[in-house]
Amino acid sequence: MVFENELAASNIKVKKFSTRQQIEEKDGWFNGRFDVEKIVHETPEDAHFLVCGSLPFVRDVWQKNYPLPA
Repeated sequence: MVFENELAASNIKVKKFSTRQQIEEKDGWFNGRFDVEKIVHETPEDAHFLVCGSLPFVRDVWQKNYPLPA
């Protein structure tokens, strides 16, 4: 992971999700896509998020949680 050492040395909480292969869930790794509602619910209101992934993945996450008005 890019900047893994720097992130580990900071107070930034990192959660990593594996969507293509099953992994052992440890050291901040989880299987499947993340649930935006769950993550937002368990974080402080002033939290900031950085979503990394392919453009289609990030677009899909954004549109599911912030749909365009009809």
